[in-house]
Amino acid sequence: MNPSGFRIIGDQDLYQRLLGKELTDTSNPETPIVWRLLIDRDGYFYIFPALPDKRDRTLSPPVVMMYESDGGDQLMILSPPTSRN
Repeated sequence: MNPSGFRIIGDQDLYQRLLGKELTDTSNPETPIVWRLLIDRDGYFYIFPALPDKRDRTLSPPVVMMYESDGGDQLMILSPPTSRN
């Protein structure tokens, strides 16, 4: 699902990879999608997909920040996953 009315800043490839995975879906236990709220601060919501137990521990999950202004403008900022060196 491509959200309408959003302005997006960040990694375009990550945005494309996340499309269709916006909702928590645990119907397939091999590849569940579970979104977690990292923090909710003054109208800014920071969310991230939970990582599976068996994963490459050098990678961090992407963080998505969403904000909706009083005027109804919506903004999404994507932070791509990074490797820890």
